[in-house]
Amino acid sequence: MWFLKNVQNGTIYYVKPNIAKHTVSRSHGELIIQGDPSISRNHAFLYPDATTLKVVDAGSRYGTFVNDAIESERDQIAKNTPSELSVGDRLRFGKCLSVWTVGREDFDCITSTIAVDGRLKHALELLGGKVRDAFVEGSTRYLIMKSITTTPKLLMCLISQVPVVKPEYFEECVKAVDRGSPLPNVDDFIPEFVEAYVRSEGMSFGKVPERKALFKGKTFVFIKPKHMSQYEGIVKLAGGSCICAQKRKIAKAFFTGPDVIVMQAGMDSQMSQTSSQAVDGLTQIVSKAGRRLIPDAEIGLAILHCSLEKYCNPLYKFSNVLDLETIPFAEGGETLAKNSEECGGALKVGTKESISIPETES
Repeated sequence: MWFLKNVQNGTIYYVKPNIAKHTVSRSHGELIIQGDPSISRNHAFLYPDATTLKVVDAGSRYGTFVNDAIESERDQIAKNTPSELSVGDRLRFGKCLSVWTVGREDFDCITSTIAVDGRLKHALELLGGKVRDAFVEGSTRYLIMKSITTTPKLLMCLISQVPVVKPEYFEECVKAVDRGSPLPNVDDFIPEFVEAYVRSEGMSFGKVPERKALFKGKTFVFIKPKHMSQYEGIVKLAGGSCICAQKRKIAKAFFTGPDVIVMQAGMDSQMSQTSSQAVDGLTQIVSKAGRRLIPDAEIGLAILHCSLEKYCNPLYKFSNVLDLETIPFAEGGETLAKNSEECGGALKVGTKESISIPETES
């Protein structure tokens, strides 16, 4: 959604996307500017769409100016000719103090563990927003959840500093737009964390910039390509790298390197005897060096806590192998609840998710 913010008094005018033509006037229309005799009765028009905002001077007496022309007062925009505006542009109507800056708030959303109901759909339509199927780095602006559970979308959004909000946030945004006031604070709409088997002390579901580099310099070693494909997108998003032991020759010493994290192979009834023996050999190499193989769940736990002190730390020894923080998933690598989203293929930014983390409707 496009908006104009008055430089002098901070007034915000939201260019609602459901109105095709906004009239700027001193007496009628959508954006009424009072107390300024240089504003004409039909001064200008604003035309918003999904990607552009255009302004047309309607033949006003004192003109409409953009950017440097505001100071020079020589180059007002042509009459009755659309001029495209960009975020950060300055716009002046008339000769006095009606100077505005151009801004934009995108409501490109994804959901997790919920379905989009009529109220949420209606609110997003009024805001010019959309709900997309998959997370896309740089484009996704909000993750909508009723309550927070550990899902692939949650992890990617936490890493990318994308706010996690309840559906009610967008209804409050609609109210703010109608009032012409600033949008509500996303931190006031963070859902409750409901996973009782994970201790939430020290967690933050707001913006934590350190998450973007949490795995920087770390190399995650996966035994099987399919296993790596499930986590590669998340690991890379947090600054790490992944390699597959079945796809390249790796010296034994590499597996015990200071910045190497070797993942558990997981349970696989289809694993050949040769592969099983190779996994056993790798386990012995790591164990002899006083290190441990890392279960899948710790990738999510490290991101949730934004720390590698315990999770994804091969040198950390848990006092109890049944520590609930260490094993939040059912035995055998099964999720506590089946994934409700489409699965299959590599987990890459902008693709469907496939990972052993709960993703279902409550």
